[in-house]
Amino acid sequence: MMQSDKHPKDHEPERTHPLRWCATFIFSVLAVGVIIAGVVAFLGYLVYHPTIPIISVVDAHLNLFQYDLAGVLVTQVMIVVRTENDNNRAHASLSDMKLTLIFDGIEIAKLVAEPYEVSKNSSVDFNFVATSDSIPLNQEQMKDVDAYLNEDEIRFDLKGNVCIFCLIPLFLVPIVNILPLLFDYIVGKVYRLFGWEYRKPERAPPACPYKPLPKKDSPGKVEAEGEPGVQEPVSGSAEVADGKLD
Repeated sequence: MMQSDKHPKDHEPERTHPLRWCATFIFSVLAVGVIIAGVVAFLGYLVYHPTIPIISVVDAHLNLFQYDLAGVLVTQVMIVVRTENDNNRAHASLSDMKLTLIFDGIEIAKLVAEPYEVSKNSSVDFNFVATSDSIPLNQEQMKDVDAYLNEDEIRFDLKGNVCIFCLIPLFLVPIVNILPLLFDYIVGKVYRLFGWEYRKPERAPPACPYKPLPKKDSPGKVEAEGEPGVQEPVSGSAEVADGKLD
């Protein structure tokens, strides 16, 4: 009885599914894209090195401060607000300037300005003249006013905010906006592999490119009104006395 030799068949290696190749290729491209985008953004930052413009009060004068025995106050303050752009290669555009002039917790006036722009290495001055209506003071506020008068020093606070929305060059806009999306996508995939939950961090709104504002005869209309709904029965107004561009 003859026995035939049985040779085990060689097992052929399993072929990689085309979808896996596609996924590997896509992730490789994304990884390279993130690296290139990061390098370009970093180099762009080194070249332009943008800094936030500085807004400060460079001058202030108390034009009027009337206070009678009944505790009624009327005041007028002149304030010069300067916006300085120290960037050597980047312009800055600002909007939604809303400043509140406060005296002893009382809102005297709202100082607002239309959108304006500041060229590189330059500054813009706004001269506000804020006048209050008659302000009735309570006993505590009357004591504070008496103390200020005895010290021969009147203190005002100026608080507010402004939106700086144009600071980066055009070619960096897609990189700055897409880079966080790529990061969230890749990190989210890694988290899913381990069964974790990835929560996207809160980020600022997408950046916008520098767009010069339309030229106007004046640097912008500036006015103010007392905020409606304020507990104290007071309103204020302010207007531009002089706006100059340095």
